[in-house]
Amino acid sequence: MSLTNDWLDTFKRVLTQPTEFFESEDRRDGFGYPLKFATINLVISGILGATSLVALGGASAALEGSAASSLGIGILAVATLILTPILGIISLLISSGLIHIFAALLGAEQGYSETLSVMEYGTAIQPITSIFSMIPLLGSLVGLIAGLYGLFIQTRGLQSFQELSLGRALAAILLPAIIILGIVIVIIVAVIGASLATLPA
Repeated sequence: MSLTNDWLDTFKRVLTQPTEFFESEDRRDGFGYPLKFATINLVISGILGATSLVALGGASAALEGSAASSLGIGILAVATLILTPILGIISLLISSGLIHIFAALLGAEQGYSETLSVMEYGTAIQPITSIFSMIPLLGSLVGLIAGLYGLFIQTRGLQSFQELSLGRALAAILLPAIIILGIVIVIIVAVIGASLATLPA
């Protein structure tokens, strides 16, 4: 089976039958096929994002008649095309590491590679969100629904690949985000408090 057909088959199975997919899938090397699968999804997302910028931003620039705006949109579109897969892969490597720490603490049976594979297969949702992000208002609603479904896919995957209960798999995914958010809030409150303290009485 060619890589394109293999990707398409995996893409459909992850989105439509995530539980069955993760229970039967044996390609769990995070630096092998799952990485190729994620890269394709991220490249597609980058293309869609760049297309959206050119279509919507270009129309706006044309109405304004600004050559500088058109040039800026072109540069931004190219940057989106290039950086989306690069930053996406980096984000996957880091977030999977954080999630795996909590998965291990909660009783995960396998290594980092399996956790990384789950997150990489979970990128199947990203081209969908990129398509609908082009539609004002509706895109935000679909993005929220897709995000929640993406969380479901990742939870099912982690449950299967790391042999965790559903609750522990969900906790392993959410806890890093909750802790980071808490730290950010504490920093913001501290900065605001320090700024207020310097104001004259």
